[in-house]
Amino acid sequence: MSSLSDALSTLSDRGLRRLLGARTFLRGLDYEKRKVVEDVSVNESSAQGRVKGSDPDPYEVAIRLGGEGITSSCTCPAFQKTNQHCKHVAALLITVRNKARSQLPRRDAPLQPQQHAPMPQQSNGADPREAGVATVGDANSRHHS
Repeated sequence: MSSLSDALSTLSDRGLRRLLGARTFLRGLDYEKRKVVEDVSVNESSAQGRVKGSDPDPYEVAIRLGGEGITSSCTCPAFQKTNQHCKHVAALLITVRNKARSQLPRRDAPLQPQQHAPMPQQSNGADPREAGVATVGDANSRHHS
């Protein structure tokens, strides 16, 4: 995996929203889900792709990872006007991130016996939940404050 893929694979949706802005992120996510990102190629520090938008011809999109973070370019009118990440850039970022994540080896949770604190005994036999003792989780993993 490239360093761009490595970096993107660690980005959460929240991180992408911060990078792109909520509106751009959500519109890019919609494009990614509709599978309109095509011809994606990724190398060590950049990725390119074509994103079908409202124009008959797909937009050419590129992202780069450098000293200044993630920079981008797109042939759509919005990017040309604002020179900021657009929904097509967002769609490519999300696509590359998801592809990188799908190539990571699955890490299963280690199988370790869990230790549980014993339930406090009530002298009146009442259920501890009714006595104001906080419980979290199911009956096998209760922890008390």
